[in-house]
Amino acid sequence: MNGSNNSKKNIKMLYEKWLTETAQCFVDKKIQLYSRQLGVEPRKVIFKNLKNRWGSATKEGVINLSLNLLKAPIDIIDYMVLHEMCHLQIKEHSHRFWDLVHKFMPNFEDKIEWLKVNGSNLL
Repeated sequence: MNGSNNSKKNIKMLYEKWLTETAQCFVDKKIQLYSRQLGVEPRKVIFKNLKNRWGSATKEGVINLSLNLLKAPIDIIDYMVLHEMCHLQIKEHSHRFWDLVHKFMPNFEDKIEWLKVNGSNLL
């Protein structure tokens, strides 16, 4: 039984590594684009198993993205990258924050709705 658990852990680890490597190039390009547009640059981008959110931005300038987010369509990943990049400029979800997101992605509310409807299928 223990060997089976080890195999499952290895498969999960390989799958998460593949997800990260597959998404890395796309995410890096979006980070570069939004860095130029917003005038901010993250110190680092980390993919990890976030339990209760799709992403976060720390006050130290680190962007964390959920590994589960990487299973979403590219436009949803794009939205989350933009969302967290905007947090490097404006910390809270104020009108200014949402205006900034809207400036670069006018249909961002569709992305939020997609995550509400479909997000649980990614977990």
